[in-house]
Amino acid sequence: MKYLLLSTIFASICLFLPGKALAASFETEPKEFSLKTNVATSVENQLLLRNLTAQSKSFTLTWLGYQLPKNETLNSTLLTKHSIDFASVNPKTVLLEPFGTDLVTIELSPPDEIRPGDYYGALLIGSLNEAKQVDFTIRILGSVEEKLSVSKVEGDEKKITVSVANPGTQSTNFQLLLEIKKLFGPSKEVKLESLTLKAGQEKTFSLARPSLSPGFYQAFPTLLYADKKLPSTEHASFWVRPWLFGLAGFVTLIFVLLALLKLRGKWSKN
Repeated sequence: MKYLLLSTIFASICLFLPGKALAASFETEPKEFSLKTNVATSVENQLLLRNLTAQSKSFTLTWLGYQLPKNETLNSTLLTKHSIDFASVNPKTVLLEPFGTDLVTIELSPPDEIRPGDYYGALLIGSLNEAKQVDFTIRILGSVEEKLSVSKVEGDEKKITVSVANPGTQSTNFQLLLEIKKLFGPSKEVKLESLTLKAGQEKTFSLARPSLSPGFYQAFPTLLYADKKLPSTEHASFWVRPWLFGLAGFVTLIFVLLALLKLRGKWSKN
């Protein structure tokens, strides 16, 4: 009876223990591909697929074109323009023995009319309830355009958000510098480093607002990339603790009214 009671208590405790995350049942090498080639020159690469379980596993391989979340898509035309739609995968189904490995061949064959720039795609590998995505970027060598722009700036007492778009033809690494200017006061700078946007991508970056004294402010972003310093015409305006100014105005109004009443009393006596 004693052992039965202990077993019941142990089982009850186990039921309420937080569950562990399921371990991955397979892995790929490499995790992503970054390639370069010339126009109309094919590139062939191999992906290692490894079964991490003691059971045989079947895999389905599907090629995906360039995809971005809707809120990061500059426009659908650019997504289509920069999509890798010239990939072939062999084989498209793989059966691996327990702890077995196999190689998958991915061939990218850019057409003759393709323009220089970056192109994106992914290989989706699925097995039962688990899937992994291996991202591909291929640069077609030639004259490319590196271009960024600020599309929106918004600010409040807590943070400042800056939306940056990449209408160029390649992925671009950049830094975001934000100058916060106070009306009749000193300015402060905030910087975000190691940022990247793909061609056709638009993303909103959030910058924590530095400690600011009460007042009216304007935030002006500048993009730093490819040895360029590009100030934006877009800016945000915001107040910090505006209620202090309202309170000060109210107190001032009270003093003015009291002074007027006092003067009126003197005039009445005269």
